[in-house]
Amino acid sequence: MKNKKLVTLVVIALVAVLLIALIYRIVAGLLGLMNTAVNAVIGLIVIVALVALVIWMFAYAKSRRK
Repeated sequence: MKNKKLVTLVVIALVAVLLIALIYRIVAGLLGLMNTAVNAVIGLIVIVALVALVIWMFAYAKSRRK
């Protein structure tokens, strides 16, 4: 009878540890995904800013030529 309670306790502890590990991996994955999304948004902002700068440079050069 004691042995059965010990096995049940060990199985419950193992399931708890595995559940905590699973939750940790899910949270870590979500944080990595959020980091990637933030980097993508920053990259798009930089590209748009560079395109705007080039357009402004050509417009400025065209207005100075006249």
